[in-house]
Amino acid sequence: MSSPQRACLQTGAGSPLPQHATLGRVGEWQKLGAENNARWCDLVLRSHGGQGVLAPDAWTSPARTPSLFPDAVTLIPLPSVPDLLARIDSSPGCTIKDSFASLDLASHGFHVLFDAEWIMSPAPPTKAWSFPSDWTDFTDPDGLGLWEEAWCQGDGPRGLFLPGLLSEAVVVLGRIANDQILAGGIVNRSAGGAGISNVFSEAGHGSETWSALAQCARALFPDLPLIGYERGEALADAQKSEFQVVGSLRVWHADS
Repeated sequence: MSSPQRACLQTGAGSPLPQHATLGRVGEWQKLGAENNARWCDLVLRSHGGQGVLAPDAWTSPARTPSLFPDAVTLIPLPSVPDLLARIDSSPGCTIKDSFASLDLASHGFHVLFDAEWIMSPAPPTKAWSFPSDWTDFTDPDGLGLWEEAWCQGDGPRGLFLPGLLSEAVVVLGRIANDQILAGGIVNRSAGGAGISNVFSEAGHGSETWSALAQCARALFPDLPLIGYERGEALADAQKSEFQVVGSLRVWHADS
């Protein structure tokens, strides 16, 4: 299952990158990932009744965000830190997603919660894509509740993913076998890409899950590159599924 630390900090508008974009354009892929992730965070926050603010340098929330989601997502490498902190509740417990791993927030009372890598898979040549036969999308509140329970695997927060998220731009996906949801993830569309987040799978089947999610995402949004971030074993699983590392990110947490 996605660990709480990894699930935190998940998609804004961005200009589509050409399908032939390569790893030589790492900064652009990081920017695409940051914008997509900010959009995702904003959708989750609004589904809980909050309201984020999107500015050229960062997405921010003036009030504390739902569990596992950041209070700010940077959209450029070096925003003004004092200005950024003035726009959020930077008290203990605050989290900031440093999308380019380029800030030093230690002197402001933060420590590094974790480091991760942006990953992407460019849009492939046009072809007919379809879901794997054992994968489906969850389009109603009851199904979403069952999916969240499977994602939590007993130890995660409930009530994080609300029915208001379900839309053409947010698709909740899962693999079903023997009437159980065994793997899944969320695909979120923004102007420049399709973000994959909240991935969970059976032990030992992570790369299969990433491959299936990529197939589903391409069936839904065939003209968009896929973007996300991972670390540790999940990163290795994504790379086995032909996702490429395109830059680093860092999550900071305000000390208590």
